[in-house]
Amino acid sequence: MPADVDVLVVGAGPVGLLLANECARRGLGWRLVEAHATQSIHSKALAIFPRTLEVLDMAGLVGPFLEAANRVTSVSVVTHERRLARMEFAPDESPYRFAAMVPQDLTCGNSSGSSTSCSAARASAAGSCSCAIATPSRP
Repeated sequence: MPADVDVLVVGAGPVGLLLANECARRGLGWRLVEAHATQSIHSKALAIFPRTLEVLDMAGLVGPFLEAANRVTSVSVVTHERRLARMEFAPDESPYRFAAMVPQDLTCGNSSGSSTSCSAARASAAGSCSCAIATPSRP
């Protein structure tokens, strides 16, 4: 690994992109390595929970997620007209009293090229979620 790389980020999913963004915000040199040349068309996650929204807010990235989100305050599991369970997503201690339903395939872009976290990472860290290896220059 080159001497100007402080952090090797493995995987260009939502966590890897956020880590690359945070490295760039802190002036660290980073290299992002992704095994796949293109993004999966399948979502592996559907919701962003309140604490994660708080972390995205601290990183200055929460806005696009909130714009794209379907805000869910509770979920019920029902079968044969009988409720089996109900789960609330409204923690008193968070300013985000909902789960933000945003499929993972939208958080890093889709076939139309639109995205939320990926464009934020590109803007602040000159990264890319669509190439195999992205190496920004050290600030």
